[in-house]
Amino acid sequence: MFPVKELAKIFPLIAARSRTVHIFHENEMPKESWFYQFIWDKVVYFDKRQDFLTEVYPDAEYIPFPCFPVRRGDKQESRKRLGLPPDKKIIFVFCQRGYQPYLRYLSEGLEDKAILLFVTYPNSEMLEVESPPSWMIVREEGALSEDRFDDYLFASDAVIFHKFQSRYYRVASSVIFKAIGAGCPIFLPQQSEFFRPFKDEAVYYSNSEELNKKLLALFKDDKKARRVAEAAEVFARMNSADRIADVYIELFTRILREGR
Repeated sequence: MFPVKELAKIFPLIAARSRTVHIFHENEMPKESWFYQFIWDKVVYFDKRQDFLTEVYPDAEYIPFPCFPVRRGDKQESRKRLGLPPDKKIIFVFCQRGYQPYLRYLSEGLEDKAILLFVTYPNSEMLEVESPPSWMIVREEGALSEDRFDDYLFASDAVIFHKFQSRYYRVASSVIFKAIGAGCPIFLPQQSEFFRPFKDEAVYYSNSEELNKKLLALFKDDKKARRVAEAAEVFARMNSADRIADVYIELFTRILREGR
């Protein structure tokens, strides 16, 4: 959360010696008065739904949220490292950082060919931890490192991120921007406001029955899987960290030139 009291003590000193830029993360304007006591040289937002900022800061600028680099891994090598079956379709259900274990069954067409892989925190409340069915694996792990998160994505044929809102009123999910360049088709809940930036880059579902149908359709159609992965790759390249960094550097340079 924003360290208001601590920043207020030193903000005048910072502002006297340098230019100040606030990158706004929240999904609504703060109701507290503290937000308005800081005079920024520039305010930046990274989701177009945050354009309400322009009502208070007319010169606020939109700069997209950056993606992790496009990268690929060897599916079978990743499965070996993770101890996962080599011959099944693996559906990775990410259950950390507030994401939920939504899909708890597989339809008749999927049960014999797919594995539901849940990765959650230790001491989770999933009843299946003790005795999962043959088509389910539940892993309880601490927060995943970048390498291990990538290994799960490389090993999987699809990944589900089920979430409807942030615990901290954030408008976007940094986890998705990390996953989108890894080549694993992403499934997201249709009703969630949390994933608005994405369109063809992901597959959307409205209920568990539809999710099962769309997973089965994806596994039967390699062209469809490639189309989703290619759209995600284009998005990741268009919004790469390098490109977004150049935009910020241009912004900072312009602010320094303009002065106050």
